[in-house]
Amino acid sequence: MAARFWVGGAGTWDATTTTHWAATSGGVAGASAPTSADTATFDTLSNAIAYAVTIGTNAVCLDVSIAAPAVGNVTITYLATSVLNVHGSWLNAATGVAFSTAAGCILNFLATTTGKTVTSNNVSWATLLVRFNGIGGYWTLGSALTITSGLSPNILAGTFDTGGFAMTLNSLLSTTTTNVRAINLNASTIICSGNGAVNLAATNLTFNAGTSTINCSSAAPQFFGGSQTFYNVNFTSATAAINTVTITGANTFNNLNVTTTTLQKVITLSANQIVSGTLTLGATNTAPLRMSVVSDVVGTPRTLTVATLATLADVDFRDIVAAGTSSPWSGTRIGNCLGNSNITFTAAATKYWNLAAGGNWTSTAWALTSGGAVAVNNFPLAQDSVIIEDTGLTAGNTITINSNADIGSLSMATRTTALTLALGDNDPRFYGNVTLCSSLTTTGTTNPTFSFLGQGIANTFSSAGIVLKLSSFIVNCPTGSLTLQSNTTVELTAGSSGTTTLTAGTFNLGGFNLTAVAFNGANATGTARTFTQGAGAIDITGNSGTVWNTTSATGLTFTTTPTVNFTYSGAVGTRTIAANTAGAINVNVTAGADSITIGDTFKNVDFTGFAGTLNNGTRNIHGNLTLSAGMTLAAGTLTTTIGLTATTTLTSNTKTMDFPVTFSSTGTINCLDALTLGSTRALTFTGGTLNLAAGTTSTVGSFVTTGTTMKYLGSTTPGTQATISDASGTDTVTYLTIQDSNATGGATWSALSATNVDAGNNTGWFFSIPPKQAFEYTVRLRSFTQPWRF
Repeated sequence: MAARFWVGGAGTWDATTTTHWAATSGGVAGASAPTSADTATFDTLSNAIAYAVTIGTNAVCLDVSIAAPAVGNVTITYLATSVLNVHGSWLNAATGVAFSTAAGCILNFLATTTGKTVTSNNVSWATLLVRFNGIGGYWTLGSALTITSGLSPNILAGTFDTGGFAMTLNSLLSTTTTNVRAINLNASTIICSGNGAVNLAATNLTFNAGTSTINCSSAAPQFFGGSQTFYNVNFTSATAAINTVTITGANTFNNLNVTTTTLQKVITLSANQIVSGTLTLGATNTAPLRMSVVSDVVGTPRTLTVATLATLADVDFRDIVAAGTSSPWSGTRIGNCLGNSNITFTAAATKYWNLAAGGNWTSTAWALTSGGAVAVNNFPLAQDSVIIEDTGLTAGNTITINSNADIGSLSMATRTTALTLALGDNDPRFYGNVTLCSSLTTTGTTNPTFSFLGQGIANTFSSAGIVLKLSSFIVNCPTGSLTLQSNTTVELTAGSSGTTTLTAGTFNLGGFNLTAVAFNGANATGTARTFTQGAGAIDITGNSGTVWNTTSATGLTFTTTPTVNFTYSGAVGTRTIAANTAGAINVNVTAGADSITIGDTFKNVDFTGFAGTLNNGTRNIHGNLTLSAGMTLAAGTLTTTIGLTATTTLTSNTKTMDFPVTFSSTGTINCLDALTLGSTRALTFTGGTLNLAAGTTSTVGSFVTTGTTMKYLGSTTPGTQATISDASGTDTVTYLTIQDSNATGGATWSALSATNVDAGNNTGWFFSIPPKQAFEYTVRLRSFTQPWRF
């Protein structure tokens, strides 16, 4: 172990440079750079005036001690690539020391023994990424600690002990699951200002909350508690229009407090929670400035086991089970967003808009009768019926949805004069029937959404034929349904924004048409959902990204196979249409000169009217395939498989399919015109009957049969040959019955295997010749004069 002292003012500290290191304080430079066994000291003799030390990529030491020069500051400068590895303790003075950091710079504490201290004297380390990562190491704070980086401090190995000092952090992290590690919070107060406020991976972690207080101050904190036990946790932000708090892990708290924001706060739980002390849900909530406590999955309840519940007012619940000595719960203006237990809700009522000039949804604008007196406490709850009529709103005025409002049923059925519903980027959530009016205009900015969450009940929706300016129209009604009662169009931005999503429950078009930029029926969790098209048409207008997605189709049921018209008529963008067997659809691409990728499994696919490019892809078509004469088929090595069980058709319209094609069916595939594959592309025949177009020549790069079941190659007109051509090589087939086939083109067509059958009217094929029968004759002649010999 050696001592190293910085001398000579400004310079770079790395693993090898000796320019600024001396063996004694203020000594002669040229000593070796510190190693993991050496102390590194910056003191008053390092330089007389202010100077900067730039950390290189592999700076290292045992202990580090930093003090100010005689005049000014020493600035420890970290570049984006800077890494400093400290194998012992840290001490910097409270004054005369500053840190200049860049995103990505790292300070590693790598001690493997106990007794180490970290004393920053509350000098901010700014965006420094701090990692405690020494197996067997034990670090105790010697002062308050301030780090504003979103990724530190991260306790990856060893024990981190706050020593009871306060910490001001972006996030409190322990993200590894591999190393044994411990965190001791003692009586510290910890402010986590980042959205990733707390992130603890439970495996191999010992977490001792002590009597600490964690204050999460950001507008959208994520509290990944790792199923640990905490003492006091407060969510304190009141700065954003809508605050969101996400709590994951089955955690236990002493006291849990969520303060009221300026408009709305939503607490989302992904697991059951226990509060052994007091749960406070917004001590200063008001009727319109509400708090919501919800499960992260609609229809999946979360249990809140609470010893003491602070006075409850103006809180909405969805999928929450109240438990513990505090239950059942009750309070003032408590909203029922469904799926709850052991909570007493305010009786449902009818609320009328009565603010003639319009205003925010949260305005004092609501009355208990048509044209009645307004009052702030008349704000509609999730179980209420909302009516917007001609009375109460002057023609042409606007109601602005300024929160993610929970709305029971909404009716504009009697409204005849113009109005605007301005959504901004908000997500009104509906728990009942919604009826709009034809005089309505909707507006949104980037991400306005309608969500229908009426789980367990039959909901209806009528748009009255207007265009819904939405980025998302979401049906999420577990064990419930939403049925359209008018043609519905969802489009925020033509071609690129306006997706209808089926997340859970039943979505029934009710015989009406659905027009949307895109449709998403995929759900990786496999939640039960049903789509009923009936007599309604589905028109998808998008030209960018995945415009249809039913790939994660577990739990998805189509009452009939949907027929979907992809109607974009421009020439810009790439559309992706993705489905699988359970979520297969009939595809009609009716227009467009753009690019299309279709992937996975479909029923009928018809490109009539399409003049763009079909990209090469792996796809399975279990119905008819119709290509258009004006389209282009991109070449590639990915295979298109055609056929399933029924009788299907293929119309190529003279297009060359320059990719491998497999015909696989237990039914019949009829080619209605000549089939042309690229000169190197194989046509593989695995089962069923393949009838090539009679009187035409189909061209392949090679012809391959697979499997040991009998297959049938014929012509679409019995008795009339269909020609199949291959320019070179030998095409050998097995288990194939051949009829009305003319094989030509220069290749050798070998059907010599005894598993093949020549069913007649074939030319160009080489079949095996049956062996001739052998006979043996014995002739005996009798002569009375002499013997005869044969």
